[in-house]
Amino acid sequence: MIGPLEIAIIVVILLVIFGASFLPRLGRAAGRGIRIGGDKGRELGAAASEKAQEVDTAGIARSAGEQLREARELRDAVKGETRPPADSGGESGPANAES
Repeated sequence: MIGPLEIAIIVVILLVIFGASFLPRLGRAAGRGIRIGGDKGRELGAAASEKAQEVDTAGIARSAGEQLREARELRDAVKGETRPPADSGGESGPANAES
């Protein structure tokens, strides 16, 4: 982090190299750049918020849930375990537990 002493040293060096008439123009240009950067940052944030509101999170959750169920079924099939259907009201543990 640049402290006040470092900033003072940089200002003195700039005064020696470029002269006193250059610093006001440099300050205006820096301020203008910071202002434009802030404006662009706000525009980008607003655009990102709009895009985020367009996302169908419920659809993504449904799809993820379906994929997770398929992955579990595949895993159980590979292990040779069976699970009762979710709507049967039975326990959701493996039918032939190993231990």
